[in-house]
Order: sequence, then C-alpha cells, then structure tokens
Amino acid sequence: MKKLKVYIVTWKRNDILSELLHNIFENSDFVELDNTEVNIINNHSDFQIDQKFDDKVNVFHNMTRVDWSTGNLSADFNFALVHGFRDLKNPDSEVVVTLQNDAVLHGNWASCVMNQMEKYDFLVGYLGDNIVAYKPRHIIKTGLWDENFCTVYHKEADYYIRSLIYNKDRSSINDL
Repeated sequence: MKKLKVYIVTWKRNDILSELLHNIFENSDFVELDNTEVNIINNHSDFQIDQKFDDKVNVFHNMTRVDWSTGNLSADFNFALVHGFRDLKNPDSEVVVTLQNDAVLHGNWASCVMNQMEKYDFLVGYLGDNIVAYKPRHIIKTGLWDENFCTVYHKEADYYIRSLIYNKDRSSINDL
C-alpha cells in the first residue's frame, strides 16, 4: 500500500505545472516520505513537462475533454479517488491528495498533510479545491464528487456540505 498518492489536475499552463513539480520534488519534504506516487491528470492536448520529471510522474491524458471546454473537475477528482484507492475496502493508498496545477506548497506541506490526516479523514487547504486530502473511509461515508456540477462553480460547496453532513467530526474544511 502506498502511503500517499498525489494527483495534479492540469489544463494548459505548462510553466505553472513545471513550477509545481519543481516545488514537490526539489523544494519540499515530499521526497522524504517513503512509498509515494505523483500522477498528473492532463486535460489539454498541448501538454509538456520538463524531462527531468518524466520518470517521477505518471501521466493520464484525458482524451474525452476538448481543448476549449471549461472541463469537469469533479470528474478529474473522481478519477483520482477511484484510481488512487482502487478498492475502498482494501485501499491501494492511505491518503490521496488532489492538487490543481497552480497550487503553491510550503516546504513541509507533505508532513503537515500526513500529520493532519492522523486526526481527519478529509482535509481541505485554503482557497477552495486547490489542495484536498482524503482517506478511504471519508469516501465511503460521503461518496464521490457530483459530476453534474461540470463547470468550475459550486462543486466544492456540494461536496463540502455533504462532508459536513456525513463525516463532520473527521472533516477539516479551511476554505476561505
């Protein structure tokens, strides 16, 4: 079982994605954790990353999203959860973290997330859905993201309200 799986959702802005990968692998405590994995969910045909990260990440190309679409982040997050845990009764990872490609991470972000996940099953950083961490039992209680919210609006409110209804004591929602 992996300790931590990270899924970065990206759409265009390869330079921003490159900064985030640099931050994760070269400027943070993520590399000090054992048994981790970084995945990218790419939502645009003009995709590229620095070659030095090629062997450090898995890339999943979303072939169903057209370049001009506003996308469906709920579907991307659900892919991360399904792929990340594989089986909620026998999960492939202790914690799955979803990141947007423009997330800015502190140098000790990984240890902070893992420390907070000792108390919580669901952890939301500041600024909406930029960084979110999940444990399998939260998904069992709360369910997946509602893919009917297919634009960039309101998907967080729906999921966060359901998290508070079904798993309030083990949810930390820090959305400003």
